[in-house]
Amino acid sequence: EYPRIAVHALIPENTGIPRIWHRAKALLGAYPLGLGNFVNPAASSAVRRVIKEHSYDVSIVSVHKLLYLREGASQKPVVLIPFDAHSMAYQRGYKSTASLTERLRFYFAYLAFRNMEKYEYRHFTLVAPVSDIDCRWLRDGCSAINLQELPIAIEERYFANRRNADATEQTVHLVCGGVYTTTAISNAIVGFVVGSYPQLKRKYPHLKVTVWGRGAVPGKLKRCLGRHPEIRSLIWANDYLAEVARTDIYLYPQQFASGIQTKVQHMMAAGVPVVGRRETLEPLGVEHGTSGLIFDSVESLNSALSLLIERPGLRQRIGLEGREGMLRKYSMPAVSQVFKSMVSAIVGNRQ
Repeated sequence: EYPRIAVHALIPENTGIPRIWHRAKALLGAYPLGLGNFVNPAASSAVRRVIKEHSYDVSIVSVHKLLYLREGASQKPVVLIPFDAHSMAYQRGYKSTASLTERLRFYFAYLAFRNMEKYEYRHFTLVAPVSDIDCRWLRDGCSAINLQELPIAIEERYFANRRNADATEQTVHLVCGGVYTTTAISNAIVGFVVGSYPQLKRKYPHLKVTVWGRGAVPGKLKRCLGRHPEIRSLIWANDYLAEVARTDIYLYPQQFASGIQTKVQHMMAAGVPVVGRRETLEPLGVEHGTSGLIFDSVESLNSALSLLIERPGLRQRIGLEGREGMLRKYSMPAVSQVFKSMVSAIVGNRQ
């Protein structure tokens, strides 16, 4: 329907003195330092030239770090896809930690991202985060921002990759995972291995557990896993889809977050029942007890996992309900329709 759609990869990260200079300006403006890495007048000029040469109707800027590229769009509509409401994640981080150092870090990051969202996002024709919860957070911070949810689509191969539903209590495979370089995830995995895992292992001695993450394993987590050699540690899967299909329960224990988590999407699309915190699962439309299980303490986590381990029928029902939710909202056709409606509305308002 859009024969002239085009993708131009413009990610010119600054180095040397320009990088230092623009990061200093971002700091003085109480903006995130990372914005200074991508302020590039030459890139904005290139965007302006490309838009003029091809007469594009709409420009889309992906990720907040590139928001200054909107300056090259001149009078044309520009859409920003920031993915998350980043200030929400930092505010949640501030509330979730008792460490004074961490609280200060989260607080200043929250202020910087809140300033960026409030004073920069309103210059875009439309800002399209990945969930309605992120939209509401941004709207509360600045009513002048024009917002619309634009979900992240799930490829068909994940829906075709159905979970093997034949596991019994004696062969249940629990996967706990996330991105190791995110402190909120690595600390939460440590919390699971130290707090919940020993109790579950005593109760269900045949339970198989895999800790599956991406990035360098932090020292604290590495030492923790070293005390439990029976836990399989997986960083890189040669066959990602096969690993998903072998999963009976997926635990995503991240302590705080914003946006939506694509690994959780992939598991749900395959019919794997998921367990996570409210901040992680609610943006995906998960209802506790119906399409997933939500926990807020070690006790409620142990209870949720025990239910799924002991009741294969419940695993099957929750997995199927979660999969149906992903099909309704996050399949390629569903997200394509949202995208087409968004672009059509913007172009129509210009005519």
